[in-house]
Order: sequence, then structure tokens, then C-alpha cells
Amino acid sequence: MGSLLRARSGRRSPATVRTCSAAGAREIDASGMLLLPGIVDTHTHLNLEPIVPPNPKGNADDLTSGSAAALAGGITTVSDFIRIENNEDPNAYADRVIGAIQKYSIADMFIHVSINPVSVPAGSPPDPLTQQKTFDVLAARGFVSTGEDFLARESFDKNSLAWMKTFRASGKAQGCSTLYTESLKQQWLTI
Repeated sequence: MGSLLRARSGRRSPATVRTCSAAGAREIDASGMLLLPGIVDTHTHLNLEPIVPPNPKGNADDLTSGSAAALAGGITTVSDFIRIENNEDPNAYADRVIGAIQKYSIADMFIHVSINPVSVPAGSPPDPLTQQKTFDVLAARGFVSTGEDFLARESFDKNSLAWMKTFRASGKAQGCSTLYTESLKQQWLTI
């Protein structure tokens, strides 16, 4: 038996959960309550497709095995970090990732676009991962979370200007960018 979530119209309307059956449907007044989609795993690195045989030195979990394990533990939504290459068309990226999710995933997925923008010499074409149009396309396709580099890595220092351009472009597209800070007190810096 499935369920359907409905919210009543109004600014701060209470949510109501109704079973799909029409006659005798049960209504739960969720006024003042917080409704969550089960447990959310906020950080995974799953392969988009099964790798046969699994790489003994790499990540062996994929969208199917990772979602099955998540669901077995009560997790219903998985946030996966999937890399976009610097020269990859954002629509091609979206098609590739959405296609893999539709084919292999069992759990609900939220994709965090893992990026690594690079600074380029003056007069060179800009890295697409620093350009507003890239993030506009990604946001239009439902990808609104980007980032992930370790602040302690030399690559971050070397490309800090590219990261700042990326943060601006992603923010203008209503994206949320994160960086791993490697601090015990604050592990993620969200911009």
C-alpha cells in the first residue's frame, strides 16, 4: 500500500499524509511536525554502473549495491558525489547521471556534482566549471549542489581563483557549493 503526501493550500499549511486508497483513507494531521523522507545519507561515492569484476583498490559499491545497503539500514535517500569533467557538456553530464540512476538505483538519489575547476593563464579560454552558463544548465536539470575539494590540498591553493569564480557562478544559479575543510570542528564549509 502506497502513500501520498499532500499539503493544504496556504502560507504555512500543515502537511497531511493520505493512503492511496480512496474509500476509508486515513488522514494524519502533521501540524507542527517535521516530516522527513526516512534517513538521508548525505555523502557517498558510488559508481554509476556495476564494475565487473570490482576493483580491489577502488570503490566496489555502485548505485544498485549502495542503494540496497542503504535501504536495508533504513536510509531512503542517498546523496552521491558524481564527478563532472572540466570539458564535459553539462547536459551530457545530466543525461549520463540521470540515465544511470533510472537504470541502476533503487533508493531516491540526490546528486552532488563533484567538480575540480582549474585556473587558466590570462588570455586562455575559461574553464567551463567557472562559467555561469554551466551552472544554469545544471540547475535547470535539477543539480543544485556542487563542490568538494580538500582545502589542505595543493590543488585548491593552485586553483583558488577558479574556485571563487565557481562559487559565484553556482550561487547565481541558486546552487550550494561545499568544500571539505579537514577540521575536526567543521568538516564542511558551505557557501
